[in-house]
Amino acid sequence: MSRLYINKDKDLFWELKLLDNENLYKEDEFLTWIPFDFKLKTSEKTYINNTFLTFTLSGLEDFIFNVKKIISNAKNLMPTTPYWFYPLEASFSLKIEDPNEYIIYENQLDNNLIIDDIEIELWPNLGYFTDCLLGFKFMVTLNELNCFILDIESNLSYLLKKLNL
Repeated sequence: MSRLYINKDKDLFWELKLLDNENLYKEDEFLTWIPFDFKLKTSEKTYINNTFLTFTLSGLEDFIFNVKKIISNAKNLMPTTPYWFYPLEASFSLKIEDPNEYIIYENQLDNNLIIDDIEIELWPNLGYFTDCLLGFKFMVTLNELNCFILDIESNLSYLLKKLNL
């Protein structure tokens, strides 16, 4: 289970859990389906998927690659463009953006202005979640996002070994 804490008290979070169950399926690289559970705990409510969700292998690998690239660029104060991610089944959408990109583009690299956080917008799809009418915008530290994506990558590696990929 990969959990991204969205506040300092660590009681609000977004959780993705790659699943090793009967829905883990391999035909080829594009038709390799990775089932997952989705959970978002906010201060008012916990949102949990109410149906069977999957990533494609290529989509999940693209997600991991791009998040790691954003983290690397942010750590090295390199410009990056916002990254949007949509699983093939569109169960949610996600935008990840470095809030420093505007400072970097303007060549105003004043260390007093640099923020060590990444901005995330998460939009659960109404068809997959009960009573979810909102999108959520939050900031997470680079370290938290890095731990989250490395955990997803580790879980994916485990599942791919089981599939002999």
